[in-house]
Amino acid sequence: MVYVKPGDSSLFSKVLMLYDFLMSRYKKINLLFDEWMISELQKIKNSDKDAVEQYKTLSDERWPPKVFVNSGEEERKTIDFIITIGGDGTILWASKQFHGHHIPPFITFHMGSLGFLAQFELDLTTLERVIPNMMCDDCMVQVDERMRLVVNIPTKPEQLVFRGTGKDWMLPENGKLIEVKDYHILNEVVIDR
Repeated sequence: MVYVKPGDSSLFSKVLMLYDFLMSRYKKINLLFDEWMISELQKIKNSDKDAVEQYKTLSDERWPPKVFVNSGEEERKTIDFIITIGGDGTILWASKQFHGHHIPPFITFHMGSLGFLAQFELDLTTLERVIPNMMCDDCMVQVDERMRLVVNIPTKPEQLVFRGTGKDWMLPENGKLIEVKDYHILNEVVIDR
C-alpha cells in the first residue's frame, strides 16, 4: 500500500520513480494506491510521453495499479507493508486507516516540512538501499516501534469530539458525534502555545 500526501503535484514524479522501481524489480508485487493517486498517474501517462518513455512499467500489463478499498480488518490483513510519501501528516493519516489488530510496518519517505516520524529521503539511492531489505525474507530490518493508544468508552461510546482552532472551536455546533470504540491513536495530540 502506498499513501501519498494529498494534493501535492510536486510529488508525482517521485511516485512514478517509486512505482517504476518496485514494479521493474519485483515482478510479483501487488501495489495498491488511493483512487485519486491512480487517477493522477493515469493523467501523466496519457499526457507526458517523456514519463512513459522513462518509466517503462507505465506501459506493462500490470498497469494501472489496484485501488485500495479499506473495507475492514480482513482487507487490511492483506497488506504486508505501507509506504508513505509526504510528511508526518501523511504517516498519521495512513496510521489512522489501519486500526485494529493488523498494523503493517511503515516505510516512510519524508517530503513534508517537519519530518519527525518520516525516516528516508525519496531518491533512487535510498530505494536501492532500503527496499531490498524489506523484500528479503532472510534480511534483518530495524523496526522503530511506536506506541499506540487504544481508546474505548464502554459506558457511553458516543462522544462529542471537537477539532479546530480559533476562539469558537469548542462551541457545541462545531463538535462531531463519534463512536469511540477501538479508536487507535498515534501522536494525535499536539499542544501549541
